[in-house]
This record gives sequence, C-alpha cells and structure tokens, in this order.
Amino acid sequence: MNKAKIVKASLLVGMGIASFAVAGEAANAAILYRAYNPNTGEHLYTQNYNEIPFVVQAGWRDEALAWEVPSRGTPIYRVFNPNNGGDHHYTANVAEVEMLVDVGWQFEGIAWYSGGGTPVHRLYNPNAVTGTHHLTANGDEKDILIRAGWRYEGVAMYSGPDAALEE
Repeated sequence: MNKAKIVKASLLVGMGIASFAVAGEAANAAILYRAYNPNTGEHLYTQNYNEIPFVVQAGWRDEALAWEVPSRGTPIYRVFNPNNGGDHHYTANVAEVEMLVDVGWQFEGIAWYSGGGTPVHRLYNPNAVTGTHHLTANGDEKDILIRAGWRYEGVAMYSGPDAALEE
C-alpha cells in the first residue's frame, strides 16, 4: 500500500470508521456496473454485479456497464445517506467523505479505484434532492446534462484497464 493510501486510511479510521478496508487491492481490473432509480434520480455504481438484480427488483433500471476500473490507483470512496431515501455518493476526496459522515452519511469503504486515461466527469443537479451527482465517462452524456441545467464539476476520476497505469 502506498503512502497516500496509508494517510487516507489513517484519516478514515481516525474518524471512527472501523469497517474501513482496502477492498479489491489484489483484484484484476473490473467492470463497473450502473443502475438508475427513476423515482429518485440516483445512479448506483458498483463492481459487485450482485447488487444490480437486487435494486432492479426494487424498481431500478439496469443500465449495464458504466466503465472499466483498474485494480489499483486512487481510491474512490462510497458513502450512503440513509436519511433521504438512500442516496450514494462517490468521491476520491477524503475531506468530502469526512464532511458527509459528520452529517449522518454511512461510510461504505472503497468502491473502486481511479486510474487509466479516460476521464470520468462529475456533474451536479441543483434541482434534485437525491441523485444530485452523476458520474459519466461519456462526453455526449455530460454535454446533454449540462444543456439540461446540470453544473459541470470537472473530472472526478479516471477509468481504464490496469495496462493504462503502466503507460
């Protein structure tokens, strides 16, 4: 584990989050799956395909593959808000994780890793209560959301296979 990961792990453990684990550290590059909740506007991003049929049974739409993620790189953390009907947020920013946990969100650990050469964009919907953030590696989808009133927050992470990390 590199020094940056140790610092981030220490910060999160220092927050009293005992469930912190470096999930997938030894895993191969993986596919990230995406599902959409038409009732809340939230997207679920997960490497664990077993989550997809579960949420589909609850009325979500399976949107298939989001992008490929490497087995190492910058950790992307997942937090969950149990107080607003169940919203997930994904970020590499430890300060953002700390702020959300401080206001009642639950830390769920490392969701995947950022790395590779393809930018993943983050957008914010100022008109939504849940599902306010969206991630996409698709430039056309990003542009459509901006035209619809979403605020572009920039490149949040990168995607791609492990081979892209070697270049």
